[in-house]
Amino acid sequence: MNGAVTLYKKAKLKLTDAVLGFLTALLIAQPLLDIISHWANEWDFTAITTITRFIMLVLVVAYGFIISDRKKAYIAAAAVMGGYWILHIIACVTSEGGYAQPISDANHYLRAMQLPLFTFVFITMFRKNDKVPEYVQKAYCINMVIMLHSLILSYMTGTQVYTYAAAEKGLMSWASVHNSQSAIL
Repeated sequence: MNGAVTLYKKAKLKLTDAVLGFLTALLIAQPLLDIISHWANEWDFTAITTITRFIMLVLVVAYGFIISDRKKAYIAAAAVMGGYWILHIIACVTSEGGYAQPISDANHYLRAMQLPLFTFVFITMFRKNDKVPEYVQKAYCINMVIMLHSLILSYMTGTQVYTYAAAEKGLMSWASVHNSQSAIL
């Protein structure tokens, strides 16, 4: 048992030292994933991006949990989210018509829970390294460059998407969701 504890502590230390790189990669991945999601949506192949984002969510939460000194907060949040999910399932099963779309419902639930889960991890990262704000700013600048290039390329290739499609107004680039650029930034 001592060996496992020592191994865990070493892994936690290494992962804690990697906070800046992990956070930067996570933030820079967001606009890239959104561009990939746009094209996956265009080609009716969204399963791969959904699975990728789910795996990323699991890895990010696991990373945050491992490096956290406040694991009880993560466990409490998981208990609340799990309890809510169980109550939701019970409500759906007992409603008239039964549980019509459990897979779609789970997808929407995970999307809703993604924000509080990422918030927990980001708070943990901010507590672990004083340089996190500086790296967040750099990652946001890189995101702006990626999104600007995406916008320019979409207009150059005639594949741009408008926020208001009927009026052909609003610059959206290759974003799948109207608010995704704002959410990324």
